[in-house]
Amino acid sequence: MSVEPPQKKIKLELSDPAEPLTQNDVISFQKEALFRCLHQHRVNFQSLKVQYDACEKDHLELVSVISSAMGCMFSIVKLMEASDLYSEEDKKLCKEMLIDEDDINVFVKYKTQFINLISKAVSGNNGSTSNADLGVNVERLLNKLSEMEASKTELFLKNKTLQSELTSLKKYYEILIKKYDREDSATVSRVFNKDTLKLEEEKENSDSNEFLNDNRKDKIKVQEDEPSTNALKKDDSAVDLKNEKESPLESNQEEEDKEKQNLKYELKISDLEAQIQKLQSTITELEKFKNANEEKLLNLNAQLSNITSNNTIPENGNVEDRDTLLNKIQYLTQENRELAETNEAFLNKFQKLSSEQEIFNNKVKSQFKETHENLLKNNQILEKDLVRIRTARDDLLSKIAILEKETTKSKMIKDLQTANEILTEQWNRVEERSKSITTATSSESLLKEIQDMEKGFKELSSLVNKKYSEYLNHESVISKLSVEKTKADQKYFAAMRSKDSILIENKNLLKKFNKTNELILQYKDTEKLLLQKLENINTQLIFSQNNEKRLISSNKSTSSKIINLNSELNNVKKSNYRLQEEKLQQTNEATKVNSILNNLEIEKKNLQIENSNLEKKFNKLKESIFNKNKDSKLQNNYTGMESNESLVEELENFRTLVYCSLCSKNWKNMAIKTCGHVFCEECCKERLAARMRKCPTCNNPFSANDLLLVHL
Repeated sequence: MSVEPPQKKIKLELSDPAEPLTQNDVISFQKEALFRCLHQHRVNFQSLKVQYDACEKDHLELVSVISSAMGCMFSIVKLMEASDLYSEEDKKLCKEMLIDEDDINVFVKYKTQFINLISKAVSGNNGSTSNADLGVNVERLLNKLSEMEASKTELFLKNKTLQSELTSLKKYYEILIKKYDREDSATVSRVFNKDTLKLEEEKENSDSNEFLNDNRKDKIKVQEDEPSTNALKKDDSAVDLKNEKESPLESNQEEEDKEKQNLKYELKISDLEAQIQKLQSTITELEKFKNANEEKLLNLNAQLSNITSNNTIPENGNVEDRDTLLNKIQYLTQENRELAETNEAFLNKFQKLSSEQEIFNNKVKSQFKETHENLLKNNQILEKDLVRIRTARDDLLSKIAILEKETTKSKMIKDLQTANEILTEQWNRVEERSKSITTATSSESLLKEIQDMEKGFKELSSLVNKKYSEYLNHESVISKLSVEKTKADQKYFAAMRSKDSILIENKNLLKKFNKTNELILQYKDTEKLLLQKLENINTQLIFSQNNEKRLISSNKSTSSKIINLNSELNNVKKSNYRLQEEKLQQTNEATKVNSILNNLEIEKKNLQIENSNLEKKFNKLKESIFNKNKDSKLQNNYTGMESNESLVEELENFRTLVYCSLCSKNWKNMAIKTCGHVFCEECCKERLAARMRKCPTCNNPFSANDLLLVHL
């Protein structure tokens, strides 16, 4: 895993380590934490980028191999469609497969049907009785194939275990990088003490142990899953054997068909042997690669153990200084703890006094509230009674005034009635006198007197009536004024009542004010006592602060020495970390080169094995053709020509698949990316040199960048 060097950080302005932390220290601590997170994400991104590049290369190689294989398969399908060995249904199937030539999933759809077609091509249309020796050889080869597949699964599982171990090592190195970043930061050493750093180291060691335990568990699970996978592989091989044995075998065929089938079986056996050789070579190379990886892992574990032991073992020159500094630090920490305990005791006393004061205040307030509420309730009841009594009194007074007025009216009416009666009596007397007077007297004088009397009586009666009406009007006015007077009296009484209630409230408020003044005096007394206690506590705190300042001044020198030692350790760790990174880069490059060399060697061996197998097949086919030509001269020319023609056609088809279609000399080893057609390298270069930059089969244009090497 390649790691870029850390970028330059911004210098942070930290306060003096002897002084307490400030807000700027906290902000710088947060900034450095964010920078560490960014660095960790950058490292993860770079590792993922390297993995992505490797996967992309593998993907391109697989695509090229699959494209070449698909071209070969489609050419085989075209030959099957053109040959006379297959029925019309088989040819229709080949046409359907060729319609979807651009689709990769064609052979997945027609998997079983394609296998049946190939089996027909191998065994022949009519079928014949195979020799017992060939059947035994086929079964033996299939057993070997099943064994090789089982060994392949074992290697696959071992590869899984190695991958899990690599992931655990990757996590362990990421934890180490995080640890070194935290140790390099000045804010972490400023905020946290050495004790917290030790705790973090213990946690990281425990995390690494947990990762290793998880990997061991994964190994155990993989070992438990191995027998089940082997059983599944055996079942698959048994099914393949059944399918091959179920092929129809008929008897009573001619000797030529037997010879053809024997040749086909021999070719099939040679193909299987070639596959076995390839698998054996790949297994041996994988075992070598596994052993090399195991040795590398052992070396890495030894290096890690050495690194951890070197980190734990201090240098001899700094041991004595560190011991003295540690003793001083322990002594100062003990003194600081004692001072902190005394400070806590004083604070506890102050808290107790404040709690007692609060309890006393709450009790007094509760008692005062209770008495105040009771007094308010009693006052409200008394005020209600007073209002009720006053309303009753006002009603009675109004009734009395009305009755008095009625009595005065009745007396005046009686007096007037008596006056009227007196007047009527006098009038009657006058009439009687007038009757008794004789007519002889002078009537004129009497008449005059009577007229004068009438006038006087009329005047008196009019005056009496006027006075009576005036009196009545005067009484109505007096009644109205009396009603208004009663209303004014009621208003006056209501005002007096409100005045009384206000006076009562004022009295109550004065009482409350006096009580509050008393409570204030009590509070002042308690405050004086508490202030005296606080002064004593402040003097003690000042004394303790002076002691702490002395301790801080003594700690400054020790802290400066510790910082210098930490800086030296950090420089050593940085140099060690850089050397480890360089070493990792070199090892990664070496592993990449070794993997490339191994792949090239494997490809070379596979090509050599394929060449040897093809030469063997070619020689066998030559011998068979030569023998058949001799037999055909002795036998009927017609039957011999047909068999030879079929073999020649097969050879020509094989040559067209393997050799270049332009020169028919060289192997097909160069593919054109644009169209997928395959030719030899010499023909492609000659066409480019002659500026014939079009495919000879489809006339699609191509360039030198579109050429791709192919290994058949």
